[in-house]
Amino acid sequence: MKLGIGGGLGPFRLGVSTRGIGGGIGPVSVGGSWRSRKAGGAFAPLVGVILLLAAAYYVIAWPYLLGTWIAVEGGATPNSGRVAVLGWVFEGVYLAGIVWLTVVVVQRRQAVVRKAAEAEQAAVVAARRARDKTAAEASRALVSALTERPRGKPSKSRPGESVLFGVGNAELIAYRVAERNGPRVPTVIERGKLFFSDRQVEFLSDTRTVHWRFDKLLRLQSGPEYLMIEVSGRKTIYGIGADQEVFPVLPVAFAWAQATNDGASLDDVRLRATKLHQRNMSMLGAHEF
Repeated sequence: MKLGIGGGLGPFRLGVSTRGIGGGIGPVSVGGSWRSRKAGGAFAPLVGVILLLAAAYYVIAWPYLLGTWIAVEGGATPNSGRVAVLGWVFEGVYLAGIVWLTVVVVQRRQAVVRKAAEAEQAAVVAARRARDKTAAEASRALVSALTERPRGKPSKSRPGESVLFGVGNAELIAYRVAERNGPRVPTVIERGKLFFSDRQVEFLSDTRTVHWRFDKLLRLQSGPEYLMIEVSGRKTIYGIGADQEVFPVLPVAFAWAQATNDGASLDDVRLRATKLHQRNMSMLGAHEF
């Protein structure tokens, strides 16, 4: 028994039954049988192309076909100018709507991308300004302390010792293996407060205290973001560090503390601190903090 369904619109025809599938455009017709694999295999690509073309045609032309159908149903002659005009009016409105919708979608996507880029840029600028502000504040604090009290102020907990400068949110650094079987490299192991005095450098945190006395100083190794300080009587070598924008004040503060301990002139340390401050402010540009 043969069962199927089919139809046509304009020059296009399509039918599907239990025996196969067929279609056509104008006088051209093609088809394939479900029973013959060779026939179906040979015609399947061509049928697919025809169906794809038919679908594309109807997606584009359905307003025109709807307009002509309405005109004919309204009593117009099928081939009259009235039918064509109404069909093209429908088609024109449809295409204009597509163009308008495309423009709106593109503009909205561009607006979203632009806003995202502006937000990202604003975040970058804000982060840079925050870093610049931190660097400026650290530099000003060092210059102010060195200018106002070059010999420091007496320590409340250690008689005879003078505290010169302090840094919050400092880093305690030690040599650690970063990768398995790799070399030991300076690594941040804890954060806390750092104090420079005329006798020593002191790191304080909630869990530990580390001192570097100048009279036991053996070697100072300076890196891009750390100072490794080796002292006698301690096997483990610890160092100090800070965030990138604050770190430049550490070598100057260390030199200040060491010069004070040695009883040397502070003129050179003052000059280094002033140059550090001038360099930081020139890097910050015209920012107002």
